[in-house]
Amino acid sequence: MVQDRSGLPAARRGWLVGAGILAAAGWMVFRAGVTVTPSLADIVASATVWPERLDGEFRGFYADSPLGLLLFRALGLQTNGGMLVAATAITAVVIIGYAGWAAMAASTGDRARATRLALLAPLPAVLLAWLGSYDAFTMLAWLICLYLWWTGSRLALVSGGILLGFQHFEHTLLGGVVLVLVWAATRDRIPDRLAALTPGWLIVGMLVGKGLLLTVLVASGSTASGRTEWLAPYLRDWTVTGINVLPMLIWSLFAGSWAVVIAFWASAPQRRTRYLMLAAAAVALTATALSGDRPRVFVIVCGSAMLLLIVAYLNAPKHSDRELRLVEAVVWLAPPIALWGKEVVGANVVDQLIIAWQQLVG
Repeated sequence: MVQDRSGLPAARRGWLVGAGILAAAGWMVFRAGVTVTPSLADIVASATVWPERLDGEFRGFYADSPLGLLLFRALGLQTNGGMLVAATAITAVVIIGYAGWAAMAASTGDRARATRLALLAPLPAVLLAWLGSYDAFTMLAWLICLYLWWTGSRLALVSGGILLGFQHFEHTLLGGVVLVLVWAATRDRIPDRLAALTPGWLIVGMLVGKGLLLTVLVASGSTASGRTEWLAPYLRDWTVTGINVLPMLIWSLFAGSWAVVIAFWASAPQRRTRYLMLAAAAVALTATALSGDRPRVFVIVCGSAMLLLIVAYLNAPKHSDRELRLVEAVVWLAPPIALWGKEVVGANVVDQLIIAWQQLVG
């Protein structure tokens, strides 16, 4: 019977690896503070009138993220529950695909750990804490682009970028810049086919996708954007609140995945790598400063780049087994947190999970 260097038979080790991944997935769900977005009814209402906009400063912008709205109509759904089930299914696909991409890009011996680190990163927690939101569809577009990147085709990346720009130009443009910066910082530690092709081609497609969306909206008589109308009036309040909760906000950006970020930073051999990481963080923090949903926007903007950083960290040479176990232990033990203004939400994980399940099946 084949054994690995741990001394365990291959079959037994396979069972243990699978059990570890399932445990990570279960812990991911339990600690996330699973909730349904309070905007579910507005999203459904927006789907019924798109490409027209709903009235109201906090309702019109749903038309700017149409993939979920179009799916709702394509499936012939008619209720809030139908949208919730569809969005939850997409969320599951995104989380599984997200972890699968990490496993695919990591070296053979680190694939299981890459999967666990991806599952326990902040992104899955954010998606689970906003079930029914358009974020799941934004990250689905990102996931498609990550797999298209693996093909090594510029045209494929541009095509994927069109989908991103059509779905959520503001978040994905910033996310594209962050991904390019992290790619430049990690090129020597990621698979050759990713290192050889800049993800900057996505940005070209994003511009095309946004142009397509604007054409559809304006042709229908809608205003060009529903987001900028309410951004400025709340910017001062969001800034003051962010300063008040700054220590907690800083922690929430990566939560336990700070261990991965810090470990990669400590192992970076060149100052250029660290400067690029700082630049990426600055871009993502700009997005956070322009939003009251914290750290949701930061996590969405950094989602793909965080995945690349996990792969780059694991692929780097000279990590001891002790260091890898310590980093993963921190990721497991340190739960993500979400802030609504000055309030920490998601602490009542059992109650929230029960309520979300009742909404999902009821």
